[in-house]
Amino acid sequence: MEEEVKELKIYSVPLASKYTVHLTDIVEPDFYRDLFYQLENCSENDVFEIVLNTYGGQEDTAIQLYNAIQSSPATVVCRVSGYCCSAGTIVLLACRSWVVPPNSKVMIHSSSGGTSGKSHETQAMVEFESSWLRSFFRGVYKGFLTDKEIEAVLDGKDIWFTGEDTVKRLKKLSKEK
Repeated sequence: MEEEVKELKIYSVPLASKYTVHLTDIVEPDFYRDLFYQLENCSENDVFEIVLNTYGGQEDTAIQLYNAIQSSPATVVCRVSGYCCSAGTIVLLACRSWVVPPNSKVMIHSSSGGTSGKSHETQAMVEFESSWLRSFFRGVYKGFLTDKEIEAVLDGKDIWFTGEDTVKRLKKLSKEK
């Protein structure tokens, strides 16, 4: 009686994907539709690398990027490659880990914009935006900036950091989380 030889089978299922996206100008939200979709529909095994070299951009898009990154099950890594300014810092601080070279530059400042309409409408919007912005900035920059620095930014001061200074603050921030 011959012995039956069984065949060894090896099956594979991809468990993770790595995505890389380069962000320069942070423009209108529609431009990022695919990124938002991927961040929302990935797994906890996936890794997103967001490479930033930006002077900033639109606040509405930065807010949506912040929320998408924060709620993503993936590990989202931000790699600064040059400048990370304004709206870019909101994206930077939404991420869970960071790569910041010593020769990079980071700048945080308050938002800019405008309003129009009837006087009572513009007054209501300015009051709302001021209150909302204070709350949002205190949440985003808490642990990276001191409370005094956050207030200075909200009062109109630009704060610049070298890559080395940024890394020190990010290390402190990651210990607090």
